[in-house]
Amino acid sequence: MKRGIFFAVLLVSAVIVVVLYTSGVFRGRHEKGIVISGRVEADEIVLSPRIPGRLTDVLISDGMEVRKGQLIARLDQRELATLVEQLKGRIGSLRAKLKAEQRAVHYLRDKIEKGINRAKAALEIARLRHSQARARFERQKSRYERYSSLSRKGVFPKDRLEDIKLAYRLAEDELRASEEMLRKAEIGLQEAEVEKQRIDIKLHSINSIKSELRSLQERLKQAQIKLGYTEVRAPAHGVVLRKVSEPGEVIGAGGVIGVMIVPESIYVKTYLPERFLGRVRVGTEVRVITDAYPEQPVKGRVCYISDRAEFTPKEVQSKTERVKQVFATKVCFDRDVSKVLKKGMPVDVEIDFDNRD
Repeated sequence: MKRGIFFAVLLVSAVIVVVLYTSGVFRGRHEKGIVISGRVEADEIVLSPRIPGRLTDVLISDGMEVRKGQLIARLDQRELATLVEQLKGRIGSLRAKLKAEQRAVHYLRDKIEKGINRAKAALEIARLRHSQARARFERQKSRYERYSSLSRKGVFPKDRLEDIKLAYRLAEDELRASEEMLRKAEIGLQEAEVEKQRIDIKLHSINSIKSELRSLQERLKQAQIKLGYTEVRAPAHGVVLRKVSEPGEVIGAGGVIGVMIVPESIYVKTYLPERFLGRVRVGTEVRVITDAYPEQPVKGRVCYISDRAEFTPKEVQSKTERVKQVFATKVCFDRDVSKVLKKGMPVDVEIDFDNRD
């Protein structure tokens, strides 16, 4: 009886060991590798214009290779090209006007300076003549008053007094004339000084022209930049994933003309079962196998393992078994693999474990 119980217990233990081994509890440490499924991904670049407009040319097609700077589309340029020509014409006219005004100011300044110098010289002459005339007048006045007193006393002849009186009157007339000349000279200098205001007016006009010219030049610069934006060019070397827009369509700024990928950005996204987390690390080499080229595995390396576990996505199956907890993993490549791997392609990732593990 006891022997039967012993054999029964031994049989149950053996069954438990077999079940645990087949479930992976003991087997996991002795497996040499794992094959997990994944999907090819790549960073997408949206090809779009910076300004709105009507497409006149779309020069890409699905699967087409493009180089950085290559023209891929063109917007209608007529309106912007016309604006650029109009602004260039107005700028040319303003420059000619500015040059003429500057020449006029130079001529006017020279003319006014010469006029002021002449007025100053005339004023100096008028002041000198007035000073001389006043001095003569004072002498003749004093002489006339002295001899008039003597004539009244009967000691000076009246006929000679008339000559002295005439000289006195002439000196008086000369003084008045010099005063008038001095007044006119002073007015002339004031008027010459006032002419300087014409220079200020001209300079204000020149500054206004310069301000308008700067504004037009800035508008021209912006218009030329926008004109350049009518040509949409590839931002990098890559492959067109899909063409979205056609010639004749009106597209807004940032609208989608097409979508491209950069071959260097191709990677495989997969999910590593939790129980293998300790046996795979960043830098581990892997082989990526496709259904299209099963005999041409592509070598890659694990470049990212998520720090947070998640439930297994439905579309990802492990060839070893399904597990509830997985870690998102990314496989990168050190060379261009776009000839073999295409975005969206399902693949298998073979990972060999280090024998020392």
